Amino acid sequence: MKKKVLFFILAFGIIATAVTSCKNDDPNPPAPPAGNNNNNNDDTLKKPKPSVSFNSGIGHVQNNDMRMPGDYFTYGITARSAKNEKLTKVRITIEITPGAEAVVFDSAFSDTVFIKNWTDNAILLPGLKKIKATVYQTNSQDSSVSVAFTIKPGPGAVATRTNIEMGAQNNASLGSFLDFQNLQVLTLAQANSKQNLVDVIHYYGATNKTTLTSADDAQVNQLFPSITNWAKRKGTRYLKTGMTASEFDALKDGDPIADIDANFSSGIFTSRANLLQVGDVVAFYTDMGLFYGLFKVTHVNTGSTGSIKLDLKYGN
Repeated sequence: MKKKVLFFILAFGIIATAVTSCKNDDPNPPAPPAGNNNNNNDDTLKKPKPSVSFNSGIGHVQNNDMRMPGDYFTYGITARSAKNEKLTKVRITIEITPGAEAVVFDSAFSDTVFIKNWTDNAILLPGLKKIKATVYQTNSQDSSVSVAFTIKPGPGAVATRTNIEMGAQNNASLGSFLDFQNLQVLTLAQANSKQNLVDVIHYYGATNKTTLTSADDAQVNQLFPSITNWAKRKGTRYLKTGMTASEFDALKDGDPIADIDANFSSGIFTSRANLLQVGDVVAFYTDMGLFYGLFKVTHVNTGSTGSIKLDLKYGN
């Protein structure tokens, strides 16, 4: 009898042990061993980026520099691709007014290193400027670096030019293109041979109506198709101001250029000023702010064969 009881106790113990060993009572089981993580977002799998930095040296623009209008300035970058990658493009822009950038270099290539310096014509338009360099590489990654500097207000004085008359796109007697360097209106044939001198273009559109625009504006190709083939398409930028015609007229020759500068401290400049009417005052600057001033619209003859007359105030 004792042998049967002992056998029953031993058998029950074996069964209990087996059941216990099949149950996991730990509500927080241990994490899997390191190295078995198949998460594709793991930091180790992130694509490497190229490196880029501004060069230093005599005359090179540095953060917080103060420059005078008319000074030439130098800047440059050194870029390197990540391991097993190649650089594919470098793009350099300069922000002349808030939100408005001028592209000064945009080149595609294939190499592991890019080192280059530029010396540019001085910016005349005062205020804060920003140079931004962006480099791209074969794995679709890019890196950017920026440097900000200020052009001080210049000592120049206001100068005036009146009765600048430009024709719309189908005007048979008046040119539609303005060259600021020589303050001369050009026909399309002249503009095609002097692309680097064209700063302002006038046209009349179904939606935009009376318009001043730039050679790099997307819509101008529809009205002057030959511009598509221009090697140089300057990027003049415009802003319709709140200045009245009488305030414009109050600016006299010899007044401080700062009286014009104040119209460039705020607002977003774009590649066209449209829906223009007599009395409107438009602030503008050409590529890199090398020429800037104010237009007042004095006459509008609507239609594609029409015209516009402008008075100009600028720094001299």
